[in-house]
Parts: sequence; C-alpha cells; structure tokens
Amino acid sequence: MAEIDQKLNEYFQSGVQVVWVIDPKPRMLAIYTNPKGPAQILREGDTLDGGEVLPGFSAPIATLFKNIPPLA
Repeated sequence: MAEIDQKLNEYFQSGVQVVWVIDPKPRMLAIYTNPKGPAQILREGDTLDGGEVLPGFSAPIATLFKNIPPLA
C-alpha cells in the first residue's frame, strides 16, 4: 500500500484528476480523486463511469475480472 500511496501522490502532483486502482484478489476497484482519499470502492455488481474526466464512459466492474479466475 505504501507504493500505491507514493504513486497516487506522484500522479496527482503531475495533474492527474482521477486514479483507478484495481485489486484482483477482492475483485474491487478504488477510485481516487485526490491522493489522501478516501477512495470510492466499486465491486463486481457495480458499474464504473468516467465522471467528468471521461464523460460517456461506462463499464461493468464484472467485465474487468471476466477472464481472471477468483483468487483464493
């Protein structure tokens, strides 16, 4: 998690507006809009949208994990 925190700081200092962090083990996605959080957490039954950064984009979270077997 320390490495992710460092990367979040770097991305936002570079002008990034949103970061999606995908975690395959719990099959979830965290959306950060600032490096200090809190993140919005989406799970397989949810749908990711692009918000103001990618208007019109949407994808079911389940499709991100479609070809990844559940991890033990």
